[in-house]
Amino acid sequence: MAKTIKFLVKNDLPGATTNHVLVFLKPVDAQSNYQYYAWQDLNPSQGSTQPFNFSIDISGDVIDRNTGSISAQKTINPGQCFAAINPNGQSPYIDTSKDIGGVTSSQAGIKNQCTTPTTSIGVDWYNLGNKVVQVGMTGSDIINVGKTVTFELQPTLYFMAADPTIVGPNFTLQAYSASTPYTLDVSVDTVNVRWYRDSISGEDKFSFDPPSNSFMSAMRLSSSARSSSSAYVEGQYTSVRVVNPLTSETLLSGGTGTMSSFGMFSCGQFAADSLPSIGSIYKISAKDPNGGSFETALKCAHAGSTSDFQDY
Repeated sequence: MAKTIKFLVKNDLPGATTNHVLVFLKPVDAQSNYQYYAWQDLNPSQGSTQPFNFSIDISGDVIDRNTGSISAQKTINPGQCFAAINPNGQSPYIDTSKDIGGVTSSQAGIKNQCTTPTTSIGVDWYNLGNKVVQVGMTGSDIINVGKTVTFELQPTLYFMAADPTIVGPNFTLQAYSASTPYTLDVSVDTVNVRWYRDSISGEDKFSFDPPSNSFMSAMRLSSSARSSSSAYVEGQYTSVRVVNPLTSETLLSGGTGTMSSFGMFSCGQFAADSLPSIGSIYKISAKDPNGGSFETALKCAHAGSTSDFQDY
């Protein structure tokens, strides 16, 4: 079962405001032509606190690009992939009777198998029932028959103060990525978020307790694992462990690895149903060639029985 983290957002502004606090989730491999939604829309009054919970509970629906019809929303757990079909010429829907596979253990997937007639689709992805992103509905983003669309969340929430009249898919990847990020730490149960300004007309700001960098500081390399601030210890690594920081799922335990001269860490052997996802960030720990402790966070650059990871 996915870990649930409670966020408590307090309005600590020095005066009244019409703004709301918007919270966004970013998919792995997010694209600029996707349409993004505020996952949470909070409106605490001055001095008040409004809660929300974060956990992984993914669902999706499919949209007929020709007619605009929208299917029922279906739960799709990480590691599952279902087909979108349109039997008897009816509008597309998600067939959850059979998991067709083809995705990693941290991805949810939908494959377009709408062939009666051939139909291009769009997909809405949700977490905990709230829409995160819509794909396949812009001119350059087309989900044709045979294409699989995957969804996986990065372990970061983005906080923004905005006018409540801004609704729907009116947020660009660039705009919300520039808002205030909070990187999740699965060991934390509750996060206190303070929304404040230095003056009544000042910039909206957010602070966090525990701070966002708690995860990253825990993942910094120990001094024995680096020979300088930018160089890893080259050679063979043992006792390699790879963990998804968002779900605490262990993908590899007791593995072996190699650090190259240019900072690429290759390790394995990963089981076919426990592969990392390209572009995702993972906690990696091991014993380095000198017997020291190696612990860091790296991004997956290649996924297979032997997978490659690098700085991000």
